[in-house]
Amino acid sequence: MPATMFEVEEDLTFGDITARRRPLGIKPTTIASEIANANLVVDFCWLVDCGLSFETIAKRLGYTVDRLEVALRRAGFMYRTPERLAVERRIDALIARGPGFRFSTSDIDIPHALTSTVSLVIQAANRQGRIRMAEPPKLSSARSAAIWEVI
Repeated sequence: MPATMFEVEEDLTFGDITARRRPLGIKPTTIASEIANANLVVDFCWLVDCGLSFETIAKRLGYTVDRLEVALRRAGFMYRTPERLAVERRIDALIARGPGFRFSTSDIDIPHALTSTVSLVIQAANRQGRIRMAEPPKLSSARSAAIWEVI
């Protein structure tokens, strides 16, 4: 039986043949999350236009107040609640006292319910380089707080 000859236009190496193919385009999960984010922002804006409070909107959309704020931020929509604005103003006033000034979360006159909001604002100020942690919280005390220093 005669051998069959095939004409090859280019030589392929073993690496070319066995190379994994990269996924082309955007993953379906990315598309779904972008649609969900867009829907969240549209629903949120519609409920704000109806005159509902942030707490009521969070409850209607199935979020806690803090989680809704995080979800909106991830969707690229910056909305600051009146409570967060009050906390930001208070922390800005403490930072305005100048470099070297030290404070803790107990120095911020706010209701206990806004503790997580205070934590978010302090973390944001720390990431921006406006403050740094001077002393970590003491583990021996149940209500111990970190000491922050203005840079």
